[in-house]
Amino acid sequence: MGLSYGETVVIQGGGGLGQNAIAVANEFGAETILVEGVDERIERARDFGVDHVVDFREHDTVEARAERVAELTNGRGADVGVEVAGVPDAFAEDPTSSATARATSKSVTSRPDTRPSSTPRSSRARTSR
Repeated sequence: MGLSYGETVVIQGGGGLGQNAIAVANEFGAETILVEGVDERIERARDFGVDHVVDFREHDTVEARAERVAELTNGRGADVGVEVAGVPDAFAEDPTSSATARATSKSVTSRPDTRPSSTPRSSRARTSR
């Protein structure tokens, strides 16, 4: 993911890939925000150590979710957005970019034909821990 300690990651989708993204982000010391609406996935995300949940049943518009992300980050917005919901409409949503211009989206999908055309930022991979 190319994360640094203290960055904020918004993860859209709390299935297996979303849980993995939470675990990886936690390993890098990032703050995690999950956008999800399925109770079982939300509970599992809490078990995985997610910091915040934006329930899309409560925040039912793109704008409402973006506002909630902005609130959770004190208006700063997220540093990284990870879309693993597997829903084509979620690609266009990217609540991180709605909340702040400095957010960058990284999408993961198993269907290359639905992958957005944006290029993710260069990796700031760490060589040691």
